[in-house]
Amino acid sequence: METLSIFLDNNISYYPGDQVSGQVVLTNSVPLKARSITISWEGISQTDVDVFSSPYKKQVFSQDYVAWVPKSLEERLPASTHEFPFSFKLPEDCPPTLNFWNTKNQYKVKVVVDRPWKNNLEKEVEFVVTKKLDLQGPLCKQWTQKFDNTGFFVNNGPITLKVTLPTVVKPGQTIQLTYNVLNNSSATVNLLKADLFKHAHYHAREQHTPCQKFFSCPLSNDQQGYRLWRVGTMASRRVEIAPYTESTHQMPFNISKTATTPNFATGLMTFGYYLSIGFDVKGSSKFWLSFDIPMSIGESMPEKTAPKALDSGAPPAYSA
Repeated sequence: METLSIFLDNNISYYPGDQVSGQVVLTNSVPLKARSITISWEGISQTDVDVFSSPYKKQVFSQDYVAWVPKSLEERLPASTHEFPFSFKLPEDCPPTLNFWNTKNQYKVKVVVDRPWKNNLEKEVEFVVTKKLDLQGPLCKQWTQKFDNTGFFVNNGPITLKVTLPTVVKPGQTIQLTYNVLNNSSATVNLLKADLFKHAHYHAREQHTPCQKFFSCPLSNDQQGYRLWRVGTMASRRVEIAPYTESTHQMPFNISKTATTPNFATGLMTFGYYLSIGFDVKGSSKFWLSFDIPMSIGESMPEKTAPKALDSGAPPAYSA
């Protein structure tokens, strides 16, 4: 009887450039005849734009390591528990782990015990790669949208919505959304709403530069794809903002714990989040009025500080 396992020293997540280490543990109750024991690690980035063609797969990295070979044709692994350590460094350009519709970034370690005249023993484990967001600037940002048409059959007049929210948020974090509503219409605003979505834009083949914006891709429609999905649940708050008044309200919004993949962009895919912010107008048959705000979810890098100027050691300029 044989058992085969892979243990990683870090079972949480890795960053690009990190060292990944662990060990393969093989336990055999009787001497085991094998041609080799090979440990491999691989990272792939994959998209599937056309259902009638094969997915495009880019190999981020791939390497094999022969952990054991017999010294003679008759040599066997003695009955025991055997440990085979491994270690490798992730490339600096690894995109975060992702499995969303037709896009996938996947990382795994695999071991194969090659046995003659028998089925090979195999085991593999996946591990998570993430990244820190390099966003510098203010901690909060304000977004403004003016809605000129606020009625379905009859235009009630304009309503301007300003929303203030954090620049970077983390999964599971509860944030405060600040709504400023300037109601220059004849209708009453009676409900504030917020809904979080994740979306991915992807290509049929890798491009030299990433699409930083989701809807400005130079490729033809049959060479690109787009998917979106709601994350968590919608938040809402009842209000009563009378016609021709201005009012400010705060509403808590919970960032879903499932939003674990940070924003990123490569030549193959762009992934991110947006918050759909809006309101309902009392008595209106419109569904709801809203606009989309891009969201950055993940761990931010430490703020960069300007280097101190070096003292030249020269004396001050002479003045009479």
